Amino acid sequence: MRSWLLGMTGLGLLFVGGCSESSDGGSSSLATLRGSVTLHGDWPAEGKIQVSLFSTWHPEMAINIAPQGPPDFHTDGLFSPDSTLQVHQVTFEIPDVNPGSYPSLVVGWRNGGQLGVDEPVLGLYGANLADGDSLPEAVTLQAGQELELNFEGWLERIAPAVELDPGLVAGTVEFADSWPSTYAHIYIVFMSSSDPAAPSNPGASMQEVSAASPDFEIQVGSPVAGHLAVYGFPYGADPWAAFYGGYGWDWDASEPDLTPLVLQEGESGLGGLVLTCRNVRD
Repeated sequence: MRSWLLGMTGLGLLFVGGCSESSDGGSSSLATLRGSVTLHGDWPAEGKIQVSLFSTWHPEMAINIAPQGPPDFHTDGLFSPDSTLQVHQVTFEIPDVNPGSYPSLVVGWRNGGQLGVDEPVLGLYGANLADGDSLPEAVTLQAGQELELNFEGWLERIAPAVELDPGLVAGTVEFADSWPSTYAHIYIVFMSSSDPAAPSNPGASMQEVSAASPDFEIQVGSPVAGHLAVYGFPYGADPWAAFYGGYGWDWDASEPDLTPLVLQEGESGLGGLVLTCRNVRD
């Protein structure tokens, strides 16, 4: 784990992955997972519905960040037999799966690459999100097995598109472990620098957040290009602030970086941004 510290004077958020290779016709050493997903609600006009199998799952975390990484195996985009209905019976198949036990089988929505749009989990095998049950059931596959599983998902979990005022960025802050208690204040900072250790703060483009109020809206103007980062401001006379993460920052990457936010003149703002942070000081 890397931690970042900087002087106070310097200060002035699923579904892409790979599958195993196999020869034509598959292999008896691999398995096939297939079945159907019953999806309730309005079929989305944009983006993709995808079924994914994960080998890592953290049940103590919010389900959208519980995998802490891309899926091990996944389908291409799935389609409803009749998108005008309110109940969609969608079949899926994931071939050439490595045998083993996988803690979660997920149906989710991919945003098609649109910047700043959350990609929610719509359903989990063995769970019922409609009743608040978000604990998935493990899927175990043997070599050569063809396993059929059926589960449900809820399309209402896809947030509706929101037209924001030009120059406005909005979203929420999530801590993968726990919110910091060492520092008195946690701030979202919009800055021109992509280096967390050497930020530049453009005036008032910052907002305080907390575990009780994790959502933010920052007016940054347009046209503009910059980065969003999360910092802790200390109690008392401690001269240091701590970097906790930012938009696009992946603590597990070998060379993590902040994803730039770019707004053109008169363009609608960006909403639904999720900044996943780590508590590196407590």
